[in-house]
Amino acid sequence: MQNSPFSGEFLVPGDPRFDVDIAQHLVPYYFCADRGEGRRFLEIGCGAGYGAHHLARHAGEVHAYDRNPNAISWARSHYQANNLVFQVEGADPEPKPGSYDCVCSFQVLEHVSQPTPFLDRLASFLAPEGTFFLTTPNRLTSAGENIYHVHEYEPEELAELLKSHFSDVTVLGITGDSRYRAYQERRHQAMRRFLRLDFLGLRRLTPRWVLERLFPVLALAVRRRATGPSTAPPIEPRDFKVGPEKIEVSDDLFAICTGPKG
Repeated sequence: MQNSPFSGEFLVPGDPRFDVDIAQHLVPYYFCADRGEGRRFLEIGCGAGYGAHHLARHAGEVHAYDRNPNAISWARSHYQANNLVFQVEGADPEPKPGSYDCVCSFQVLEHVSQPTPFLDRLASFLAPEGTFFLTTPNRLTSAGENIYHVHEYEPEELAELLKSHFSDVTVLGITGDSRYRAYQERRHQAMRRFLRLDFLGLRRLTPRWVLERLFPVLALAVRRRATGPSTAPPIEPRDFKVGPEKIEVSDDLFAICTGPKG
């Protein structure tokens, strides 16, 4: 879906301007798919559905929810599988408590203003022996200028939050290779150049509806400046590592939790 409209809330695959973002976001889906063969998955915050579609290639069943009806409409029209169902949160039937082997929520927590009830709800959908997977940007390395992000987390902060909802919590890092690091540095430099134009900090006083119109324009401009040589091979999910090493410099935090409380 090249040159598709972009609001800033969710990414649509097929647009080359977001290939790097999509590759990064697919990493936890690959991780879960490799470990979830034949299992029943629930995803909360599926966006355009490309990750749920990958999960469905390996899982027994995938129920994918998002609150944005436009995202679900796009997902339904582009991804079909007998074991994959897309639902609109709040409009379609709720997931059944305690009925999923795995629950995942990727790049969603940073959008949530009240994380405790959100995590309580997600934990309630897990079977007693189930596993919960979550990713969120690492505040230590994030550019921190996404208007849709309510709060970004540091590794220890995320672990403490999750321990109040799960008995066993492991927080890993998702870290890109040297080419990805170079891309991110170009992206952050471009962001800083644009922000220097607002030396009076007027964006802090700008109405929300204006920011929502300006944000996608800025996001696209930043990505254009960050794009590397056209002859360079594309960055793919395999160019990222998942592990506990140097988590403080990781790009995303990846939590794996078991033993839902409550």
